[in-house]
Amino acid sequence: MKNASLLVPYDLSAAGDKAIVYAGFLASNLGWEIEIFHLDDEADTRAVEISGQISERTKELLSLYNSPFLVQVQHGSIFSDIARKADEVQVAMAVMGTHGARGLRQKWFGADILKIVKEMPVPVLVVQEDTVLPQGNSIRKILFPVGGHAAFQKCAEAVCFIAKQFQAEVILYSIERPGFPYSDTMKHNIEQALNLFAKEGVTCNRVKEEVSVISIGFAKQTLDFAKANHVDMIAVVSESTQENYYFAPIDKENLLTNPFNIPVLCTSSGEKEI
Repeated sequence: MKNASLLVPYDLSAAGDKAIVYAGFLASNLGWEIEIFHLDDEADTRAVEISGQISERTKELLSLYNSPFLVQVQHGSIFSDIARKADEVQVAMAVMGTHGARGLRQKWFGADILKIVKEMPVPVLVVQEDTVLPQGNSIRKILFPVGGHAAFQKCAEAVCFIAKQFQAEVILYSIERPGFPYSDTMKHNIEQALNLFAKEGVTCNRVKEEVSVISIGFAKQTLDFAKANHVDMIAVVSESTQENYYFAPIDKENLLTNPFNIPVLCTSSGEKEI
């Protein structure tokens, strides 16, 4: 997609700084512009001053990349205005930093990160303060856990887009539980994803693991696999499926704030196409 932009909702935190750096890495490879978007209670009186400060900081953070950027500062709500900004025609993707539940509420993207990405109309890559850029400045492996979501195909399309840009391998991953067969929706999603990757020439490795971690949910075993296999990104649908409704939100928060600082690509049911 040409003439597109990467949106970076920015909260002046170290995690936000890393989101700008990661956006620079992506934008330089995709040929996109970066839009830094900051919400501030003092925007009505200090917008020009705050914008200038953010611009100077962004220049420092993007010193290794030749990515054009612009900064917008306004007053608003993180739960509505970020999604509204992302719905603009040219925005194709967003990169956001999270510092987990330990962050203060006024530092936007703590425990609220899952609520925000669920409302986003574009794929969102969530990074952490200690996330490192992939070796060789190229995404090589994307871990894509299978799911029974109605919007799974949207996530597959986003994964396919990134994999094609970086010639990355996709690992279509599932944890097998004895006595719990795949639902018809899950089977359909797996088949559709495999067909999509084959059609688009994306290398896909189908991996099935037996349950080896005793825990509620799948995050711990999924993350252990991700670390052991040196994946550069994990991709998930932000909403919960009906069968995993009670534990899925905590599972997804554990993925987004994972201890290995692996970036997580999130998609939602209402997103537009890249």
